[in-house]
Amino acid sequence: MTDNIFNLIEEEFVHRKCAHVDIYPRHFACSLGAHIFNLVNQETEVLVQSSIPVDLRQHIMFVAPPGFSKTFWMEQFVRGTWSILHETGIQHGFEGSTTEAGFVGSATLVDGEPVITAGLAKIYEWGICAFEEFSALTAMMRSHHSRQLDAALLLALDKGYVVKRLRAGRIGYKTNVSV
Repeated sequence: MTDNIFNLIEEEFVHRKCAHVDIYPRHFACSLGAHIFNLVNQETEVLVQSSIPVDLRQHIMFVAPPGFSKTFWMEQFVRGTWSILHETGIQHGFEGSTTEAGFVGSATLVDGEPVITAGLAKIYEWGICAFEEFSALTAMMRSHHSRQLDAALLLALDKGYVVKRLRAGRIGYKTNVSV
């Protein structure tokens, strides 16, 4: 094999004696490559559409019955000291679930001044964030305090924009988080 990131990742999983190395890691490796190129493209505008840098991130939604390695592959890439991204300089994290405020951020008034608490889209604005259970996210979207989570996720993951108006102030920023 040639020495490129795609092949090196596959070789690592062969070395780890993982099953289905020819199937699952490829999706994660492609998403990782798209994430890295997107960061370059947002800064240098290699690929633009109507003068706007194209958002090249490829998010993964791994849907399978229990026991079909969803958590296993996320852990292999983003969780713990054994993860592929450990000590690479690529910011990464692993979350169980999140609320709308947890993803976007929140604002409260303290002595009449707005205090902004960063959400995951800001914390990982240059990185990769994995979520354990999308079913927990969809359930959260139905709850009273996170009814706009789906809209926030769609805008942030599609175009990289996070915008939310709260009584205490406006939260607005560009994110490059890959999920």
